[in-house]
Amino acid sequence: MCSAARAFLIAAGIFAVCLLHTEAANAQQSRNPNVTAFLANPAQLLQQNPEGGLKLTDAVQELALADTSTFKILLGLLGSANDLQKSAIGAGLAQAAKIEVLTDQTVAADWQQQIASINDPSFKMAATNSFGDVKIGALGGSPLGGTGTGPGLGAPQATGSAQSISSSGVATGTFTITSSVGPASSPPASPAARVSP
Repeated sequence: MCSAARAFLIAAGIFAVCLLHTEAANAQQSRNPNVTAFLANPAQLLQQNPEGGLKLTDAVQELALADTSTFKILLGLLGSANDLQKSAIGAGLAQAAKIEVLTDQTVAADWQQQIASINDPSFKMAATNSFGDVKIGALGGSPLGGTGTGPGLGAPQATGSAQSISSSGVATGTFTITSSVGPASSPPASPAARVSP
């Protein structure tokens, strides 16, 4: 193979590697928020999402998970956020806490406590809905640290001791079903249905 063809193949290979690296970097950047830009101007996140919604919820979740130092800054945005934005922030931070528990339970429990300390109704409702019945850390009570009694809240109720699978079963009372419905009577034949001799 001549040296020109070899040089061309090497250049093409280098170009392909650079192109793949650039595409991978762009894909990575699109998955992770630009934390530096957020930290430089946190209020811009609210300006870009005046209606709150899923886009803001996702951005909040991604920012919190990409850099744990953004969590308190995101909470700080509540002072200038409208109700829709507060709901989106509450949902995003709660979802981030649910994911963070998989990698750092201490941080997730701290986030849960910080979320629980917020008394704004829009924020609190969205966070509670996002937590569902997930309890993070050893806080006990509801997912937001309270002692609620609704579905998914409060301590689990005792149901008795476990029964061995090989046991003879649980005795139950007998029951019978009696019918109070008698046989159906036939409706009288209509005059048109009668046959004359």
